[in-house]
Amino acid sequence: MFILFLVFLNAFFVIAEYSLSRIRRGQLQEMKEQKVDGADTLLHIFDKRNQYISATQIGVTCTSLILGWYGGPLLAKWLRQLPWVQQWMKSAKEADKMLSFEWFPADFEVSTFSVCCAFLILAMLHVVVGELVPRIIVWNSVETVIQYMGKPLRCIYILTYPFVSIAFCLAKGITHLFGIRYTPKEDISRSEEELRQIVSASEQEGELDSAERAMINNVFEFNDTLAREVMIPRQDMICIYVDDSIEEIRQVIQSNHHTRFPLCEEDKDHVLGVLHVRDLYSANLTSDLDIRTLARKTIAVPESMTAVHVLQTLQKQRVHLAVVVDEFGGTVGLVTLEDLLEEIVGEISDEYAPIEIPDFVKVAPGIFDIDADVTLDEVERELSVSFEENEDDTLGGYIFSRLGRKPEEGDELRKQDWLFTVKSMDQFRIERIIAKNIKME
Repeated sequence: MFILFLVFLNAFFVIAEYSLSRIRRGQLQEMKEQKVDGADTLLHIFDKRNQYISATQIGVTCTSLILGWYGGPLLAKWLRQLPWVQQWMKSAKEADKMLSFEWFPADFEVSTFSVCCAFLILAMLHVVVGELVPRIIVWNSVETVIQYMGKPLRCIYILTYPFVSIAFCLAKGITHLFGIRYTPKEDISRSEEELRQIVSASEQEGELDSAERAMINNVFEFNDTLAREVMIPRQDMICIYVDDSIEEIRQVIQSNHHTRFPLCEEDKDHVLGVLHVRDLYSANLTSDLDIRTLARKTIAVPESMTAVHVLQTLQKQRVHLAVVVDEFGGTVGLVTLEDLLEEIVGEISDEYAPIEIPDFVKVAPGIFDIDADVTLDEVERELSVSFEENEDDTLGGYIFSRLGRKPEEGDELRKQDWLFTVKSMDQFRIERIIAKNIKME
């Protein structure tokens, strides 16, 4: 019975140690918010987790030593008294002598055999019942287990405090000799790459689906995305001009199905504000109406501003879109709240949105039909091709700058193992590009 008591006591210390190692502060905070008994005590313990883990390790070490020092001889003595052990040993030695195997030395007696059996039995009990089973219990229900550990852990810590303090002083002194400084503050920070690996592992284990994983990865990318990478280019901006007639304004609204339009004077470099469709229909639209009186304020952001800062600016100013300008103050595009959200959650379509062709369409093995507005980073990921550092953000812009003239349909540009061909144009702008892997011909 005493041996079983030591084994279960060892299991208790292992449960306590592994629970402290597995639990996270966020889980304890949630338990506190749910008013779970002992949550405050557990948070206090968590702040000194290293010391409490050391206390449980002292308990594991002591029970293991006592189990080996006292339990081994006790179990061996009990085994020696069993008739079947003595009979088995006698039969084994007779068979060994008869067959001339000489497996058993001449001085190998029942006592020696009992000690060996006792060692194997204790080792199996210690590993299975005292180590593996407790770890499996904690692994599957750490929050449930930790709820019952608050008071026992406090008692263990108080009883072993002198030993823990001495052990910590000795450990810090030894590590100091090797130039290693002990920092009691736990480092719980994780790099972006580590977080990505955690997300990927969570998807593989079924904790996250592919859509959730993609959304989380988009959040990581969002902070590195610039305004010019998510904006609506200048040539695609649908604007209303102060000189437009009422009929022309109605035609623009009905044909584009937007709720907000930039109001411009002369050209797109002179944006006066934003017109909301609701304001237009609420007003008495007559020919003598000054459309500028309906314009709401707008803001301008530099094209080099990160998407996350643009989003924060829109939230702070309580507006839904911003004009993107270059270093000279000229309009290069327009960024909306929807554009920014789509970078995280994916494409948002309504009943009026036209069916869009995907950015990458696989035509055949090694052949892709690509939207010219995709970024060079996307092309690098999809096609395993690398582009040198340059000022171009999109594939279309890269081809345009390399040609050094207005592109025409059929123009070609070779980059490593890929041949890029201009498929279609919209005036001066490249629309679609065919990418062909030359090595697969």
